[in-house]
Amino acid sequence: MVLRLDPDVPVLWRSPDSLQVGVLRVHGVLERVGPAEEQVLQALRSGASRAAIEVLAEQAGGTHLPLSTVLRMLQPALARAPRSGPRAALFGAGAIPEAVQRLLADRELLVDDTADADGAADSDRVGSAARARIRPGRRPREIQPAAVVIVPIAPWVVAPADSGHWLRRDALHLPVVIADGALAIGPLVRPGSSACLHCIHRHRVDADPAWPALAAQLVGRPSPRLDALSTARAAVTIAEAIEEVLDDPEPALGRQTLVDLRTRTVSERRWPPHPECRCGAHPGSDWARDAAPTAPPLPRPARRTS
Repeated sequence: MVLRLDPDVPVLWRSPDSLQVGVLRVHGVLERVGPAEEQVLQALRSGASRAAIEVLAEQAGGTHLPLSTVLRMLQPALARAPRSGPRAALFGAGAIPEAVQRLLADRELLVDDTADADGAADSDRVGSAARARIRPGRRPREIQPAAVVIVPIAPWVVAPADSGHWLRRDALHLPVVIADGALAIGPLVRPGSSACLHCIHRHRVDADPAWPALAAQLVGRPSPRLDALSTARAAVTIAEAIEEVLDDPEPALGRQTLVDLRTRTVSERRWPPHPECRCGAHPGSDWARDAAPTAPPLPRPARRTS
């Protein structure tokens, strides 16, 4: 692993033989800086492995403090290692998905291989090319569940055709809905072990028998219009939620977070699996995972009536 100083975290000389890491946040001060410490800094500026740094420090007579202590003090100033964990694949269209795509691409949290999620936002295609790649209706041909978290971002309601598609592929997915000047993020769905979107639909029907009629009118409805500040706030909120899921998905299973973009009020709700939904059906039942799923046709956009 190559260690390299991050140019955005300054290492400053306090005197000819002492230095500090950071300005507004001082991470540490190193005293009695000698030739060996200077060799370490020079190596870190260009990038070097720990083994190479140890050799350079030893050739210069050794550091005053143990080299491990010196490197620990300089740790906040080191560039981040490339991310190796799960990444997100975004699906949606409009200003908010595009803004989320830019935020995640900057932090290397998006899939960067179309073999992982064909049609998802590509971290190397920020701008008009990326906008063309996150339009609705393009779904991955090959999903690697351990490496990708699917994030469909939809206005008003996630279409059943879309949610069913990810469920049949056993893909971990985090639905995001934008409606009424608010966000509904989640719940994170792990097929077979947590509540799916159909579970939520069944719970809503239990609470309000008119829900299916309402939802049918929302599928394909044009996106709500938000001002620039609300759009930016929504994008940051969604990006942070995705990053949390990528770091640790367990807390988000079954949890839906509601965010009012005007008042910034945040509330949470837990959705348990519905007893009449077979998303978690056991082997041997008449329900089973589709080994070769096909993408169902997308619903046509709703037409506005005068």
